[in-house]
Formats: sequence, C-alpha cells, structure tokens
Amino acid sequence: MWSGRTPSTTTKSSEVPSGPRLHAAEPAASAARPARSVIYNAALVPEEHLLNRPAGGAAADLPGPPRLPQLSIVIPVYNERANLLPLWEELRPSLISMGRTFEVIFVDDGSTDGTAQALDDTFGNRNEPPHFTFVVARHRTNRGLGAALRSGFAAAQGQVVVTTDSDGTYAFSEIPVLLSYLGPEIDVVTASLHHPAGGVDGVAAYRVLLSRGASAIYRLLVDWQLHTYTALFRAIRRRVIEQVVVESDGFLAVTEFLVKARLMGFRIAEYPAVLRTRAAGESKLRTTRVVLAHLGFQRRVLMHRLHVMDLVDRRRTPGSRESV
Repeated sequence: MWSGRTPSTTTKSSEVPSGPRLHAAEPAASAARPARSVIYNAALVPEEHLLNRPAGGAAADLPGPPRLPQLSIVIPVYNERANLLPLWEELRPSLISMGRTFEVIFVDDGSTDGTAQALDDTFGNRNEPPHFTFVVARHRTNRGLGAALRSGFAAAQGQVVVTTDSDGTYAFSEIPVLLSYLGPEIDVVTASLHHPAGGVDGVAAYRVLLSRGASAIYRLLVDWQLHTYTALFRAIRRRVIEQVVVESDGFLAVTEFLVKARLMGFRIAEYPAVLRTRAAGESKLRTTRVVLAHLGFQRRVLMHRLHVMDLVDRRRTPGSRESV
C-alpha cells in the first residue's frame, strides 16, 4: 500500500428534458442569480444518462466560468438545513488557500426540512471570487446516498472529485491534506479512521464497531492493506469515476465504489483521519438496513473472488497491479 505523502433570490428548478444531455434549469426572468450558480433537477434525468454521461457532455452545458474547474467537491445533503452555513464557514478558507478553480456541487436528496431554500439563501447570491462555482442538483424524493453520489458525479466537471459528508464528520479543513496524498501513481485517496494513525472523536461506539467490522471483512476479501472501506471523505480521479459503476442507492455505495475500484486494479492510498461526531442534526444511517446490505455485497465479492460471478468487468480493468 502506498502510504507516504507526495511532495439569491429563490429559483425553482424547471423541467429537464429526458434526452441524453443534462441541462441547467432556466432561472426566472426576475431572478438575480449569478451565472456561476446553477440549479437543475437531477430527478428528472433518466438514471442511465447520469451514469454514462460522456466527457464534455451534459455537465459542459451548465453555465459557469469559461474554464473548467480543476476540482469538483460533491456534497450530498438530506435534511441538513442547520449544517449549511457552518459547512461553508469551515470549507471556504480551505478552498481559497488552495488557489485552484473549483466547483461545489450540493445534491439535495429530497429534503423536507427546508434544505432546498437554505441552499438558495446561502449560495444563490453569494459574492465570491470568479473561480468559485456552485451547483445544486435536486432529487424530488429521497433516493439514498448512492443515488445522490451518482447525480453529483454526473454534474462534476473537475479532473479530481472530492466527496465528503455535509455534517463535518471529517474536517473540511483537511481537504488540502487529503489532496496531497493524490500522487501521480494514485487513483483514489480515502480517509481512514481505522488506520493506525487515524481515530475517532466522540462517535458512538456502535457506529465505530459497525464500520470496523465491515472493513475487516472487506480487508479479507479485497485488500488487507486497506484499513477502512466505509469513509465518504475521498479524492478521486475522473478516470475512476468514468469506469466504476455503482449500483447501490444507499450507504453501501460508499463501500461498493472503493471495492470495485480496487478489484479493477486502481491504486488506492489511505489518509489517516479522525472521524468526529456531527455538529448538528441526526444521522440518516439505519443500522439493520446497512448491515444487511453489507452482508449481501460481501457475498457477491466472495463469489467474484471464487470466479463464480463477475462483480466488475475483468476485461475492462486498467491492468493487473500489485497492492498499492
């Protein structure tokens, strides 16, 4: 395993055509939304179009800066109204310090607590530097974390995509450090609370036990040198997103993505990190449902290892590589 470091006014979403391109919603004529703020309704786009968007396709139609962003940050949100302003107050200084062009993509997964309005109020008319872009994707109903990630990936234009929780359980200020682990030979960097140098701070014991137990099984089935398979805080190169297909709509998608990427031969580095308790709101994780999902997926991984079935297309792997 490679483990070292490399030196507004509110605008409602309009109908989106069901064709292969994903178009931005047109703001009302009276809206004063800056061109770099985009809202579209991801729920109205067929799933296959979100998964198989060609490079330079749908997302290239979204209005924004003339230069594509170097970095996309995908943040799924579901009933997180109370966390949005603290999120931005912590995230903004880190992004400014990096000196990159970037976009922040919020995927509102059918929130019912006013999160949609809060996103408009917080980011719609924000006066930020021109290299800041905000995108809001909306699901009409709650479809799950996996579906939200697919919508975020479909909208992302950056060559590197960072995924993170909206509740600050991994510090947004650590994004620059996370990216520093993404060396030329690395395809994915994932936060690792179970790494010997990682840890937890105030997180419920049963949550840690669930994560540690699931990761231990995946270590046996996939790659022993990776300690954590359940963290959403990651930096991912675009080529990985374009090849790894995630089927799960729920929390399992986080693990499914990493497992499939590793089985396909992509190189993964761990960033030892501390998982914190959320600052506000409540967790959306439902323990029984998540445990059952992991057990079913672990069976499929075992069947893949035994060559009984193919979890990934072995013919499309980027090459046989040793553990990184």
